[in-house]
Amino acid sequence: MRRVRSDATVSLTQPAHAQLDALQRTLVGSAFRAGQLPLARALLKERICVRENSVWLWRRRAELSRTAGDSPDADRSDGRASSHASSFAAEA
Repeated sequence: MRRVRSDATVSLTQPAHAQLDALQRTLVGSAFRAGQLPLARALLKERICVRENSVWLWRRRAELSRTAGDSPDADRSDGRASSHASSFAAEA
């Protein structure tokens, strides 16, 4: 049997970054599917401020912009996503 450190604690009020990402993706996807485009855009904008280099966020913003008929923003968002994806590939 393995001994657990007595000073180990679990915080339920501050979720890990991965949990926040999963929750945010769920919220954005739900808003998008429900046709709540302003809400989806606001959620994406908020999260992009925190994780500006997220390829997933920029791809979703491009998809949302295309659906809303904003082709210039969709193209800019696709460009940002591609730029970040390229920089990640160069690091590998």
